Order: sequence, then structure tokens, then C-alpha cells
Amino acid sequence: MVISGLPRQTESRATATKGDRMTQATVAAKETNLDDASIQWRNRPGDERFLSVRDLHENVAARHAHSQEFTLSSRVLGDNVKHQGDDRLVLAGRTGNAVFSNFAFGQLSGIAGAPAGYLRSLPAPITAVNLAWGLANRANDSTKVLALPPNGRDGMVRAFTSETYGRIWDDQVTAALLELEERTNGQWKVPAASYASKDPKRATTLYASDRDVWVMLVDDSHPIDFGNGDVLFKGFMVWNSEVGDSTFGLRTFYYRYVCDNRIVWGARVQSELKIRHTSGGPARFAIQVAPALKEYSEESPAEIIEHISAAKRYAIPEAEKPQDVVAWLKNRGFGKEMAETAVTLAEHEEGEGSSLNLWGIAQGITAAARNVKYNDDRVRLEQQAGKILDMAVR
Repeated sequence: MVISGLPRQTESRATATKGDRMTQATVAAKETNLDDASIQWRNRPGDERFLSVRDLHENVAARHAHSQEFTLSSRVLGDNVKHQGDDRLVLAGRTGNAVFSNFAFGQLSGIAGAPAGYLRSLPAPITAVNLAWGLANRANDSTKVLALPPNGRDGMVRAFTSETYGRIWDDQVTAALLELEERTNGQWKVPAASYASKDPKRATTLYASDRDVWVMLVDDSHPIDFGNGDVLFKGFMVWNSEVGDSTFGLRTFYYRYVCDNRIVWGARVQSELKIRHTSGGPARFAIQVAPALKEYSEESPAEIIEHISAAKRYAIPEAEKPQDVVAWLKNRGFGKEMAETAVTLAEHEEGEGSSLNLWGIAQGITAAARNVKYNDDRVRLEQQAGKILDMAVR
């Protein structure tokens, strides 16, 4: 059963690659607060803030339209890294030179096997020699270059990635958001803020830089009553970097409110889809993302509410005390320590006796997962919690 807007991960023409992640039905044991948008809000300069999805889309689409991709061998790439004067490095080309963005220079340094911080401290002629030597002494592999070509002035190299890098363009992401906005007649919007009318750029949650795009939108006009006065709203975050700074990500959630500092308070049901920029990444994006946004926008919460209620009614078989639940979990592949931790957290956070039903113990497992160090182990535990919840509706 799917209790969020993201579809189940299935085989399709797009091959799922190791490292891609789809986490579903992560129902927090207690309401959690999300500070992702607040971090963006605090750190983005004015020229990375946009007032509408259309303005954001037009900005990144124009960048895409002027971008060029080409592939060079490491040796040729090293031969074409030149210095101009005493303090400038460029990539020389037949039609002109291109300077490096700060991010691209870091990528190039990594390909050459040299620390970027050290190279930045050297004079440009010495940096050029170090880069050329490092690139020339690599295996004769190829590098995909993304650049804005010269147009009456120097161009700009924006990224150096592997030849197999599958680029999901930032304007593909914003185009999906624009389509969603138009189809739903503005249902999804930037969260309200007390200062939005006086300083809308400060209030916005629409961002793009030379290396990424990041957006949070909410539907605050359709409250959802989960019962007992528990009223939540829908929201989602989406992010991408066409130059390789991050994977594509989409996180959907239900929440109580978003404050002026853009902290999401009372997030309850979260699902996340991540797509790496591998060779199959663009196809996976095309097949999965737009349908996921559409489904999440249109889904009814009735199924979620019934699922939660059924899980709370579902008593764990032959469990009369918490220690019986530990044995029940061990029989399902949980280690003794993790089983005991999950039961303890369920009793502490959901109340005495809560570990004896599916809802309570699933929340205990989810709470325990938040303290797990490694992401793969954390995702596995969250998936196990989801499977336990699903027992209520089989």
C-alpha cells in the first residue's frame, strides 16, 4: 500500500541504479520539524531568489538554452587549461576562452587528483602546470564538459563530469513545477509569511544558483482533518543540480504550519524520491517525477487516515506485554538490541502499551532509525516499519 504521493518503485524502461533511493510511508513517531527550507532561506543571496515559478523556470531555461556539452580526453583537457596574465585560468577553445566557475574548478581539481584549496593558493601559471600534469598522467578517460560559450566575452565552464553522467537539467524540474501550477490553478504556492507583502524576496522559497535549483511549495488552502482536531496541510520540496552538486530529490510531507523563518512544523507523513545523475537518471526522471507530483496533488487523505486507524486497532498477535513484542520483532529479522530499542521508544513516545499494536511499534522502529548512523541501514529500518504498517490492511 502507498500512503503518500510517491508511486511504488517498479521496474520500467528506466533502470534503477545502485544509490537511487525511494523511501515511502515514513510516518514519524512524533511530529517532526523540517529545517531544510529554513537553511535555504537564511543562506540564499538576493540574486538567487525568485518570486514566481515562471520567473524561476525562465531563468534556468535560458541558461540551458545557451549551454553546450562536449567531451574531451583527460590529456586534451590538460593541454587546453591555460593561464592568462598572472592570476587567470581559462579553458582555451577554437572560438574563444572560458573561465571556470568556482564549482567547476573544484571538479577539475578532483579529476586531476589535486586538492582544490591548495591549487587556489598558487599563482595561475603554477596551477596550470599542476593541472596539466595531473590530467596527462591519468588513464585516457574522457570528461564531459558543460559550458556557456564565448559571446563577445569569455565563456564560462560550469561543470566537469564523467562521460556517463546523466544530466537532469534544472529547467526539466521547473517545467514540471510550472505544469503542476497551471494544472492546479495556483493551488501550490510559497508559504505565507507576515512580511511577504513588504519583502517578498525574503519570504520566497523559490531558489536557483549557478549550480542548483531548490523549491518548497505548499497547499495551504485545503486543510486535511486527520481526526481529533489533527489538521494538516500538504507540502513538498524539490531540488536538483545539473552540474553535479547534488542528486535530484523530491520530498512530500504533511505539516501543521510554516513559520516566518521557513521551518516546517509538525511534519507527519514523509516520502522521498532521489534520482542520481547516472546514465538512466534522465529517463527515470521523465517517467516518475511528473506522475508523482500529479498523484500527490490529487490524492485523498482518506486512505492514509484509515491506514493509521487500522494499524492502531491491529494488536500484535499473542503479545500481552512489551517483552513479547521484542520476541515478535526478533522472529521478523530484527536484532535483539534494535527490537528492545524500538519497544522502549514506542512506549516512551506513544504512551504505555502502545508497543502492543502495529502503529505504536512501527513508530518505535522509525524513531530508532533516526539514530542509525549509516543511510542504507536507516532506509532499511524505515522500509521494515512500512511493511509492519502494511500488515494492518492485508
